[in-house]
Amino acid sequence: ATTLKHLVRKPVTIQYPKERMELSPRYRGLHILMKDEEGKELCNACGLCARTCPDAAIEVVGTGKGKERVVESYTIDLTRCMFCGLCVEACPRNALRMTDFYELADYSRDALKADKAVLEVRHVPKQYKK
Repeated sequence: ATTLKHLVRKPVTIQYPKERMELSPRYRGLHILMKDEEGKELCNACGLCARTCPDAAIEVVGTGKGKERVVESYTIDLTRCMFCGLCVEACPRNALRMTDFYELADYSRDALKADKAVLEVRHVPKQYKK
């Protein structure tokens, strides 16, 4: 009886990468640094995200003082990050968000250190046809 019941069920497996699972709207993937409408960075290197991170995966270096403060370097070590989203919640200027990009596999650990240039790119996964 059990075999016949499973015979008519929809298969659980998918054919990745041709087919992709439907992600939750609350899925937390790779981080992204946001910009305003004029293309200016929203991040002012306050460092709240780095202080909030329980894994100490974020390193922020800024230059200048007060409102003139800008980000010199911003690095997230993806080998240490547990994608909890606390850094996004701590950001007072909404400069940091999480995307639904999850294909982070690589052959070297150095490639898993996302710097400012990587975090500013809008990661759009390829759409495969079903």
